[in-house]
Amino acid sequence: MKVVFLIGTRPQYIKLGALYPHLKNTDINPIFVDSGQHYDYEMSDIFIKELRLPANFLSLSAGSGTHAQQTGNILEKFEKLITEMSPDIGVVFGDTNTTLAGALVFAKLNIPFAHVESGLRSFDNNMPEEINRKITDRLASFLFCPSQNSVENLKKEGISEGVYLTGDVSFDIYKRFKHKFKETRYINSLGLEPDHYYALTMHRQENTHDTEFLNKLLDFLTTMEWQFAFPVHPRIAPLVKGRRNIKNVLFLKPVSYINMQQLIYHSRGIITDSGGLQKEAFFAGKRIITLRSSTEWIETVNCGLNILVGKSISKLESALSLKHVETANCSPYGDGNAASRVIEIIEKL
Repeated sequence: MKVVFLIGTRPQYIKLGALYPHLKNTDINPIFVDSGQHYDYEMSDIFIKELRLPANFLSLSAGSGTHAQQTGNILEKFEKLITEMSPDIGVVFGDTNTTLAGALVFAKLNIPFAHVESGLRSFDNNMPEEINRKITDRLASFLFCPSQNSVENLKKEGISEGVYLTGDVSFDIYKRFKHKFKETRYINSLGLEPDHYYALTMHRQENTHDTEFLNKLLDFLTTMEWQFAFPVHPRIAPLVKGRRNIKNVLFLKPVSYINMQQLIYHSRGIITDSGGLQKEAFFAGKRIITLRSSTEWIETVNCGLNILVGKSISKLESALSLKHVETANCSPYGDGNAASRVIEIIEKL
């Protein structure tokens, strides 16, 4: 069976990293395609090396641009490739422009495809990712859901056929590499002391396009008693260029998967607008302060670890001042065997 796996961004490398070991000794002939949506070494190639992914990716070299330009570029190049290959099944991941372009190509060429991480909803259509995931779920033949809540979201939209509750493949890879996260090599190299800093990330459009909020946030962080380790996404790098020497904030280049997990594991918690990092901090049992008013990973809120503060500095201050976060004993994302379930289901299709 010829199966095309399309990825192109940091979280998609990680999800493929969970599936890849389970492809051995199957009847699946995998073909790996990289859209090139993330193309900096720190956002792409480093994950291939660190997660032990194959080196034989077919690259579309899509690069950056507006949503329409980037999606259209991937569409054009991927359609040509898939027409030549005629695969039996396609696989897309998550909610990026790469995901949407892949879904449209597979659907228009009448090739059944699976959506890994299906059924997520933030219920905020101002997020481009929400549009991408809704359309992809409508077109997908096989929908692999990370939680019961994601299954229920699909059911409310009238989608029940081809839906599988598998658990979260990101939890699989977290468990596989967890022994490395306890190491302090990386944070020691940064001069950070365990439990005396927060990890900070921002990359969502609603935040990276708001320079006023970014400056208010940085000004506020300089007044706090902790340090803030801030791996800077390429999208936001130009906006902080003149502020790299401010008090308390340690500006970093984008970091690898394992280094990011070490940064989270030894922190007091994280401040982020990233969906993937909300989960990774949840897996580590860390406090999560989300710079959004909604999240597709609602389980992290319901379990007590995630506080949504949006762009409110006062809410952020309150969240940081909490000495203890009450948490429920819950495991909404499965048992760490989601990837093997996904591959087993694909192999039987």
